[in-house]
Amino acid sequence: MLSQYEQHQLAAIERQLQVDDPVLALSMSKCSRLPRRHGSRGLVMPTLVVLLGLIAIVVGLVLANAVVLSLSLPLSAAGAVWFLQRRRGYAASAG
Repeated sequence: MLSQYEQHQLAAIERQLQVDDPVLALSMSKCSRLPRRHGSRGLVMPTLVVLLGLIAIVVGLVLANAVVLSLSLPLSAAGAVWFLQRRRGYAASAG
């Protein structure tokens, strides 16, 4: 958290930016209202779920095990849906 002095300094900088370059100030204020995203970290888990599902599919095929196949197909599909939803969320917040 910023100290009182730092908050006043930041407010003064923001006011000066609005005077000097209102277009930039407006674009920066729009960016600050977007949800915070931290790179592609949110895509790691869905990607791992998809990979785990694909590995399980291969294992199920190699072992000719219907139980493994019946569990791995929905797992892989769920991971793909999760990944696409997360990716869509990143695209919406970026544009």
